Amino acid sequence: MTQTKFLRWVLRLLLFGPLLWWIALGLTGGLGAEPVSKLNTETGYVTLVLILINLVIGICLALKKNWPPWTRWFFLERRWLGVASGLYLLGHVFFYFAKEGFLPMAFSQIFTKNYLTLGFIAAVVVWILTLTSNNFSQKLFGRKWKLLHRLIHGVSLAILGHVFLIEKANLLLFAAMTLPLVPFQLFRLGRFLKTKVESFRGASRKSDKSLS
Repeated sequence: MTQTKFLRWVLRLLLFGPLLWWIALGLTGGLGAEPVSKLNTETGYVTLVLILINLVIGICLALKKNWPPWTRWFFLERRWLGVASGLYLLGHVFFYFAKEGFLPMAFSQIFTKNYLTLGFIAAVVVWILTLTSNNFSQKLFGRKWKLLHRLIHGVSLAILGHVFLIEKANLLLFAAMTLPLVPFQLFRLGRFLKTKVESFRGASRKSDKSLS
């Protein structure tokens, strides 16, 4: 096994480290008096961190193309980060319903509380991206696959709304985790829009020439 493959598998195992930690806490009674509420909160934090790491990787690739060869293996693991995010998010949503006792009110609140609405929208899109994070889907969608996975940028805005609207949320912690990425995301958005406008203008010029 090469060093790169070894590092890849180490990273993949680390992605599921929190799951093993929670299992250990559950077996030893370390989840506290309200284990469901604790797991709901912590799966949410882990999901947020993984999505932020994924966005940071995207920013790094957008700002610089030629990274040293020894770092490139990490960038190639974005798919695993995405899959892990989707799985932890599934746990986050499950523990939300469990915390509410799976009562009808838990479902109706999704449409009446803004932070839950944004969170549910983000969850659905993240799961779509998770299910399509494979070679088969990439071949099936072709060029549209990349466009589909750019929805993660819209999801990041929905997640921001979700976490900042939570009652009794640690706003300082969330701000420290998320706001430093905002300028870079805006830069990426501006560059993407500029590329699309230039492409549209180029197509318009070709069309005008063909008609003349």
